[in-house]
Amino acid sequence: MGNANNTELNPKDNFIFAADVSGSMGTTDFPGGLSRIEFLKEKIKTFIGEAGKYDEDGIDVVTFGHAVTTYESVTVDKAQSIVGALRANEGATMTHLALAKAYELHKAYKARGGTEQSVVFVATDGAPNCNLGAVCSAAECQANIEGFSYDGQKCEGSFNC
Repeated sequence: MGNANNTELNPKDNFIFAADVSGSMGTTDFPGGLSRIEFLKEKIKTFIGEAGKYDEDGIDVVTFGHAVTTYESVTVDKAQSIVGALRANEGATMTHLALAKAYELHKAYKARGGTEQSVVFVATDGAPNCNLGAVCSAAECQANIEGFSYDGQKCEGSFNC
């Protein structure tokens, strides 16, 4: 059984990088005139280079917006190429789907005899939005993120606020 308090990286750890590609990631508000997606790409590519020292079976990359796309067990060079080509052009932030996919990847890794530990990096600029038609305040959405409910309803795949 894995140790939830283990903060050490170990040989054969599984690395999963989840990147938000929603439209808001195209906002240019980082130093040097970088957009959020450009800043994300720069940083994640660095992390991927380091992760390759531990993850011997390949890096997993998950992109999410209104859909989730998965690239499983790719080389460091391929993962960096995938991240380098990301565009902020999707219409939602379906973080819950990205996390569900990361958990599936972790379970599959363990089933193949991998270690107990998967390290998941999630890079996003905002709160998840499950229901695109819903309108809520930041406080209402924050409560949903932390597993609470709003007006008697829990945030699940079909409901945001």
